[in-house]
Amino acid sequence: MKSDTRPTFAYMPNHSNMDAEAPAAASKRNNVEKPYVGAKKLIDRAARAFERQDYTRSKALLLEALGDDEATKPSSYREQGDILLRLALTEGKQGNSLESRELLRRALAIFEENAGTTEVETAERLAEAAIVAHALNERVDAKIYSERALAIYNELLNERRPEALASLDGCVVLHLLSGNHKEAAELLERALAYREQIASMTRKDIVAFLDQFIDLFLMHGGGGVIEPFLRRSLSIRESMLGPEHLQTLMTLNKLGSALFEKGAHKDAMLILERVYTTCEKTMGSAHPDTATSLSNIGDLLCAMDHLAEAQLWFEQAIGVLERVLEVEHSTGRRMPRNLRRLNASADNEEYLSHEGH
Repeated sequence: MKSDTRPTFAYMPNHSNMDAEAPAAASKRNNVEKPYVGAKKLIDRAARAFERQDYTRSKALLLEALGDDEATKPSSYREQGDILLRLALTEGKQGNSLESRELLRRALAIFEENAGTTEVETAERLAEAAIVAHALNERVDAKIYSERALAIYNELLNERRPEALASLDGCVVLHLLSGNHKEAAELLERALAYREQIASMTRKDIVAFLDQFIDLFLMHGGGGVIEPFLRRSLSIRESMLGPEHLQTLMTLNKLGSALFEKGAHKDAMLILERVYTTCEKTMGSAHPDTATSLSNIGDLLCAMDHLAEAQLWFEQAIGVLERVLEVEHSTGRRMPRNLRRLNASADNEEYLSHEGH
């Protein structure tokens, strides 16, 4: 007997629940549910294709999501604008700058038409457009969108509008992209203070919020101003996970990088040495993370022009990696032998089972 192996998708109608005497009503009910879910699934697929750098596939899926078919039509102007922003980025990655700029303008026109020209949502979308334009090296457009977004944010902040505090993320990113690290840090502090007052925000939520910006600051040369946020994230992680947890060590490592960028070389060295000592204690002297911690100290010494001392740390890192390879090679040789012994044992048990019957 054949089993039904057809895939079931979230937006497929459940025909077993349909009223046979009222197919039109059933079809209408299904059509009400399809638009949003169908478009969202296509957007998710497009995002995965974009991550694989399959821009042609990503564009095709996004265009399908924008299509007139009832099963995939966007459910709101927000979703439609989001698709246009994604299309703009995809077109830009394919070198179609004119199409990309036109899609950005279309997306912003949709948001402004539906949300007003001085509202928080428009500022958020202008910020998104600026970030997309920056990613495509469209510096002029990025500056225009950024200035418009910041003007709206500043007006809302001056009026002490609470909704502005809840949506400062894009503003922080804009200042970072413009190289205004101090302003970005000040806004991040305000955004963080707002979130810490929300009763439903857990310490885990706060750490996740901080982490996304910490990485951005480090990526865009803002390590010199990010130390207070790193120490706050580190404090939460140490209390929740302990001082030897891998995520705690990763935060410590970032703190070391930030301190070095700030010019506090001795403090940075103390942090990186602590990471190495903990790695060796918890993971052993034949672990890749131990080798990485040694190499990081070597990198710091190189940057300080202490080349002879750096060489010693690099040699230790190489020694650890050689031990890692030895362990992996030994394990690789043992595994087939142990597998054969397991199979032989299983065969023997099966034989004895049959003998017993």
